[in-house]
Amino acid sequence: MLARTLVDHLLSWPVASQQVARRNALLAATALTQGRMERDEVDRFVAAAAARREVRVLRDAQLA
Repeated sequence: MLARTLVDHLLSWPVASQQVARRNALLAATALTQGRMERDEVDRFVAAAAARREVRVLRDAQLA
């Protein structure tokens, strides 16, 4: 009986290993996507802030 259980575990190992690897890859892809979304949000914020500053500088230059 013990030998049969050991054989069953050995035969099921590749499938279980692949399932864990697939789950890890999905989690990594999700984390990368979240990071990319956050970087894009920061880029948009910085671009908008730079545009506001440029408008302010140009307006101040015209008033001077």
